[in-house]
Parts: sequence; structure tokens; C-alpha cells
Amino acid sequence: MVDFLPPTICISERAFSNRLVPYRSSTIMIDKGIPMRSSVAPTYENRVLSAYEGEILGEEFFSVLAQNADSDQSRVKLRNLAAIERLVAEALLPVIARYSLQPNSKVLLAEKGRDETVEYAELSWTE
Repeated sequence: MVDFLPPTICISERAFSNRLVPYRSSTIMIDKGIPMRSSVAPTYENRVLSAYEGEILGEEFFSVLAQNADSDQSRVKLRNLAAIERLVAEALLPVIARYSLQPNSKVLLAEKGRDETVEYAELSWTE
């Protein structure tokens, strides 16, 4: 088993200024009552929120997949992916605080992450 050593993560404002951060499954997010960030001409603030919310959703997504993985190797990889999602979300928190941004509820985002696992639960690791 390989232990996960988290990398040092540095998130700067410039990291989001020149590229779009995609938002996942917009129609499902609306169904869950989670407001969408503008993807046409997103502001810096919306990009940060989108990235943060995607990390919260992703952490739950990979955690659930890890719980249901059929091998130790897959479980370790999925837990590591969940840990990376958590670390990036934590790295974004100072920027969110600096701009007094209001992310969507972690509970709703985690629920969305769990819901998304349904589509992927039956796939093998290589799929």
C-alpha cells in the first residue's frame, strides 16, 4: 500500500484569472437547488466559487467511490483523489474569505457528489 503525501498547494488569484474553471453537470445542480455560476463570462469571484464547490463535490464523489471500490489498490487511489480535492478546497478558503464570497451549502454539494457516483459506480477503474 502506498501512503499519500499531500503536495503543498498554493492558490493565487492569477491561477484563475486567465482560464475558465468548468462547472460540473449544470442541470443536476439546478435540480438540487444549487444556483449556477455564470459560465458565459464568469467573474473572478464566480470562478473561485465554482472551483471551490467543485472540490467539495469531488471530495464526496471520490470518497463514496472509495467506500465501494472492489480492490485495495482502487480504494487507495480514490481516497488519494478525495484528499487532493479536500486540500484544494482548503487552499481556496482564504481567497473566499478575502472576497467575502458565499459558497453553496457543503451539505448540498456533498449530496450532489454522492448522486454523481451512481453513474460511475459500476465502471471498472480503467473505464
